[in-house]
Amino acid sequence: MLTIDETTVEGILYNTINRPTELEKHRMIKFLRENLSLSASKDEESIRKALEYALKERMSFGGFIIVQKLFNEIIGITVVNHTGMEGYMPENILVYIAVSDEYKKKGIGKLMIRQVLNYAKGEIVVLLRDNTHLVPIFENLGFKKTVEGMIIER
Repeated sequence: MLTIDETTVEGILYNTINRPTELEKHRMIKFLRENLSLSASKDEESIRKALEYALKERMSFGGFIIVQKLFNEIIGITVVNHTGMEGYMPENILVYIAVSDEYKKKGIGKLMIRQVLNYAKGEIVVLLRDNTHLVPIFENLGFKKTVEGMIIER
């Protein structure tokens, strides 16, 4: 549990059992578009697909979304998709992690990563791209840097 200015941050887990309303999904998309890092895909369709994948609203292995709220306003979101590749590749990919500028450096990111670690089963991979400032946070929570891959963006 995390408190900011003596108010408890509310964490909400969305998945195939507890789905957000369309209005809440719209709010999540808007938040992610406004708060993702420069290199993250910020177009509405990509974000919507990641959310729908996590909620199994499209053909997928599912996943989950964790939303942090303070005073009923979204201040952070994490989106994790299951890969379906248990045993030979990481079972989960942390697709998005975003915290509003006003609440950065207050422990929200660390809280969300801990929640992901508690909820996800199996290995988790995250591509940080230009978010190198997050490397120490992830390392402090047990993640290890790898140089095993390359990517071609099309």
